[in-house]
Amino acid sequence: MLDKIAEILMERGLVSSTWQADMEHRGDLARLYREYFEGNHRLKLTKEMRQMMQITDERLDRYNANYCEMVVTQVADRLTVDKIEVREPSPQSIPTPNPSPQSGEGNNTNTPNPAQEWVDALLEDNRFDGLQIDVREAGLRDGVTFVMAQYDDASGQVMLAHELAWDGDTGVMVVYDRQGKEIVAGVKVWWEGDTRRANIYYPNSIERFRYEKVTINEQGQEREEMRLNALGAPEDTTRKGMLPGVPLVPFFNKSKKGTSELVNVIPLQDSLNSTLISAVMNALLTAFSILFAKGWQPPSGITPGMVLNSGIFNEDGSPFWAENKEVAAAAAALNQSYDLIRIQPGEVEPLLKQCEFIIKQIGTVSLTPVPGLMGGDSQSGEALQERRIGQLGKVTAAQVRLGNSWENVALLAHRLQTIYGNEPPPAAGHFDTKWKNAELRNDANVLKLAEMLFKWGFEREALRRLSQLPGIQYSDEDIAALMEEKAADATAKLGQAVGNVPDFGGFNFN
Repeated sequence: MLDKIAEILMERGLVSSTWQADMEHRGDLARLYREYFEGNHRLKLTKEMRQMMQITDERLDRYNANYCEMVVTQVADRLTVDKIEVREPSPQSIPTPNPSPQSGEGNNTNTPNPAQEWVDALLEDNRFDGLQIDVREAGLRDGVTFVMAQYDDASGQVMLAHELAWDGDTGVMVVYDRQGKEIVAGVKVWWEGDTRRANIYYPNSIERFRYEKVTINEQGQEREEMRLNALGAPEDTTRKGMLPGVPLVPFFNKSKKGTSELVNVIPLQDSLNSTLISAVMNALLTAFSILFAKGWQPPSGITPGMVLNSGIFNEDGSPFWAENKEVAAAAAALNQSYDLIRIQPGEVEPLLKQCEFIIKQIGTVSLTPVPGLMGGDSQSGEALQERRIGQLGKVTAAQVRLGNSWENVALLAHRLQTIYGNEPPPAAGHFDTKWKNAELRNDANVLKLAEMLFKWGFEREALRRLSQLPGIQYSDEDIAALMEEKAADATAKLGQAVGNVPDFGGFNFN
């Protein structure tokens, strides 16, 4: 199917002859990243391995300590968008289609405005809390993922949907112009029942296709061929003399082409899996040794405590050669050749140390504070702190890049609402993505800082810091009420204290 899509795009001069091969490569990688994230790794147990480990079937045919999921989720969990804020509108409030990335930072005011109410409603209607979880996890794992924006006539609102990148079977691909700045086409492939469908989105139109088998008659002979058949004429998407643009916003990780967090982790994960299996096999051979019988046939089913006899005896238990010196000499010589040898396995400890080393390397190359294999990381506190700092830097960089993409989603939704809505949205100058604090919280440090702020007299800020602890939620209104209550209590105590002052010669303090 991809070859048919490539032909269409090449006819329009949008891609080169290498585009198909490039997409096939990217699809293979995306599928690999997803498999490793889910724990479905390339190293499989052989039939003999499963038999030795007493694994009776191939359900969950995997044997690994999956660190790939941890590498992705430790970053994803710290990439939570708090809100998308709106700046004051600029003279030109309608953004251009598929804009180039904008800054993820800026000065904002907390003054409510209609545009802010519009973007808040947009996010709420599209269940943004769940949408952003899917987007950030997929972007970090696959290297790139997409959000599609389309206007819904029934609700009168722009609807946002997460679209996975192409994996060789389904997904989304985008085509950039020669400068690599603007998206000139987007492709979405999916299954509709047993039929594969494809849409190609252009800045001003949509082409819809069905991939199906057709019968061709050539010179009286019929043959079947898979073709990409158009479903009607292309749909013109321009309205009011404006182009909506390609309704896809990419979320790239690390670079404009997109780099998965797992690209350098997977080779180490393969090494860890292999070493882990070797360690388990070695331990099994230590507990259940293989015995080698030399010169005789021991009974089957040897169990601990069993007494083995290598000689030949009479029914009464006496050696049959007891009265025959020649036979006794031959039996004694034969007896010397009998042996039962225990095949010694290798040492387990070096393999466990190798596992721990590989896990540390996974943490080092991915800037992830991964705990050690044997119940705790044996590295110094400084090394772990360096990883935390490195991960925080990685999270900060991801916030800028993903923040740009979320701002582009808001810009695209604003434009679609302007073009297709019955009423245009409130004018908005610029959108800024605001993130929740990505730093790892240390409750002891929070309490210590709050205590110091109280001593210094910064009571409001101390209450704000305490709100970072689980189970404590103080809003600005709550803090103001607490401060007023404290002031009222202080005034009442002062009044009570003054009222208790005795009357000195007709003079008192009331």
